Amino acid sequence: PIHTTILPELVEEHDAGDTTAFAASVRWASDSMAVLLVPLSALCVALAVPAMSVLAFGQASGSQSVDLLAAALASLGIGLLPYGMFFLLARVFYVLGDSRSPALWGAGASLVGVALMLVAGATTSSATTVLALGLAHSISFLIGCLALVVALHRRIGHWVLPAALPGCALVATVAGAVAWAGYEAWSPQGRGLYVVALAVLVPLFGAVDLGGTKLLGISVTQRLPHGGRGGAGAPEGAGA
Repeated sequence: PIHTTILPELVEEHDAGDTTAFAASVRWASDSMAVLLVPLSALCVALAVPAMSVLAFGQASGSQSVDLLAAALASLGIGLLPYGMFFLLARVFYVLGDSRSPALWGAGASLVGVALMLVAGATTSSATTVLALGLAHSISFLIGCLALVVALHRRIGHWVLPAALPGCALVATVAGAVAWAGYEAWSPQGRGLYVVALAVLVPLFGAVDLGGTKLLGISVTQRLPHGGRGGAGAPEGAGA
């Protein structure tokens, strides 16, 4: 949805030759992704086990299978922001008339990911292998994302890394630690109690994350159109 929302503005700003507004729009999109996806990543890590205990069924409902599924959810969840950012930046390059750069960097990052997966498969076992494979996938997108960020900076002279990322990561880590600690202290057993635990701990996570986000003043909801050109003194891409 963020890609779709921002694309018309990117096209308009590029056609107008307004590089500053173009970069501000990309930064707003990357900040929006950070605000949405970093907490989700932390939630995937903190509550992977109870989530998979509820969702797994049949042969996959055993404790060993749940551990494998939880490892996959946690390791792939970590890569949500790099994944989303990579495809956002790929569309940015498409607007610039360059489909070659994201294709080449995506291929290169994929090769790194495959190499890491081969090493993981040869040196680990059981849930550790699944965890390592998921991390390799996430790392490959992180590499591709960072490569496109650098390439875009060389192209337009602006950095588009999400300014909200440090604050979001701090708040999400605290919220995730609170949710995980609550789960460990509770130690529910059985699918019914897992459902109850999730019904309590997910809102708790959300409340801590939302409170921390408000406390740090992180907001992307009051973005002005055209890179913040709508009012004097208003910060680009920032909320009040």
